[in-house]
This record gives sequence, C-alpha cells and structure tokens, in this order.
Amino acid sequence: MQLYYSTLVEGWRYRLFASRQKSRLYPPFCKLGVRESNILSVFWGLIALFMSTLPIQAQQTACWVSPTKPNQVSAKTEWTVNQAAGTVTIRTTFAKTFVDNTYGTNAVGWGSKGHKFKDLTGSDKLQLSLKDVGGTERMNLTLDYISDDKNAPSKYRTLGVSGGEGKVNKGSAADVVSVRTSISENLNAFGYVLTTNSPATNANYAPNNVYPNWIFDVWYEVTVKQSAFPGGFGEPVIAAVHASPSKTGVNEEEVEN
Repeated sequence: MQLYYSTLVEGWRYRLFASRQKSRLYPPFCKLGVRESNILSVFWGLIALFMSTLPIQAQQTACWVSPTKPNQVSAKTEWTVNQAAGTVTIRTTFAKTFVDNTYGTNAVGWGSKGHKFKDLTGSDKLQLSLKDVGGTERMNLTLDYISDDKNAPSKYRTLGVSGGEGKVNKGSAADVVSVRTSISENLNAFGYVLTTNSPATNANYAPNNVYPNWIFDVWYEVTVKQSAFPGGFGEPVIAAVHASPSKTGVNEEEVEN
C-alpha cells in the first residue's frame, strides 16, 4: 500500500489516501485508526486554517504485515508531529505473536526453546527510514533495544543510536532527541529489574498484580527534530527488524505496508 499525504497546516491533520496494489486484510493487532473520509479530511483542513497558530499535534498510523506470515508477523507505526516542540515522535510496536517481553519461566508462546532475558540484550534492533513530505529519505536510523549499561538504574537500557546495535546510517545524530524502548521502560522507568523471569501472565497477557505497569509489547520509540525534514516530515518506513530469536524461528522477517 502506498500512502500519499497533503496538509493545509503541517502538524495538524493529514489527508490520507490509500492506493492498494493488492487487497490486504490487516490482522486485529494492526488497525488504522486514523483513516478518515475525504469529507472529514477537508473538515479538519478547514479547522486547521483557523487554528494554525496553536501548538497542535497530529498523529498518523501505518500498518506493516509479513507477506508470507500475516497472522504472526505484523507491526504498527504511529507518529506524532509536535509543532510546539519542533519534533516528530515515532513509535513502532510489534505483534506479540512475533516477539514479546516475556521470558524465563513465564515466557508466553515461545515453545520448547523458551525465551531468555539475555536474548533481548543480544542483537535486537529496529531500522527506520525517515522521509520528508516529498518522499526523500532524510534519516536512516538503527535503534538499539536493550544493552548493558552500568550507569543505568537497572544496569541495562537502550543505547539508542549511540551504542549497542544502534547507529545513525544517514543523517545527523544531533537531530535525534531521544530513544525509548518498552523493555528499557520496564526496567528503569518502572523499576521492575527482572532479568531472570518476566512477570507471570496468561495467554492474553493479563496485567500482573505485583508489576501492573509491565509492558508486554515490544516497541521502539524515537523522537527526532522536525528541522531535519525540509518541507515537513512525511512518513517512517520499517527498513529492517532483527529479533533474535523471534517466535517464528526466523530472526529477520520482511514486512510490507
């Protein structure tokens, strides 16, 4: 699916048109909640004309699905343009049928091989291509999921684009404001320093009473400067994902949107 955008005021509402080369049925995990009819798009555009001086944020969503394993491998990318801060925040969340933050004796859906915390610190990463409104790639980033860091509260954290598996493939590191990942938030923001067994849950990933804020989803979030995209930010594209291991048994899976 190719996505085309036009906007009356950058950072408010985008019009989203979908041109499908082939019919695709997205799994329940990945729903495009921001699609609007053309009438609504025009409505929001008119509203934007009168509110262009306000620090309004606009959010968009894109879904990514494996062409060969659509029921198991999918991802959702959501991004927000913050006019007031001059930033764009992009979060990519993977389906728990592909990879999750369960491990040790409480691993869910990992089969006989299981899943260990150390698996997450090994080589897990996400590569994103970030484009401007004209479709030109302005940044290409590889985000580290979790690595050893003796200075972190838990002794582990994402090293963003500055260490571990993370790096800047195109663009400037100075334009990267921050990087967060769900496992790094679990261990450091929430203080759940669990490096042997994740919180006990069930097949539906019910919250654990002792660790109620534990995030079972695997997600990567990066915030970049809007100034890195002449004419405005366009869209993020998943260039590559590495989960070693994943529930499919394949460390890298191809996804399309």
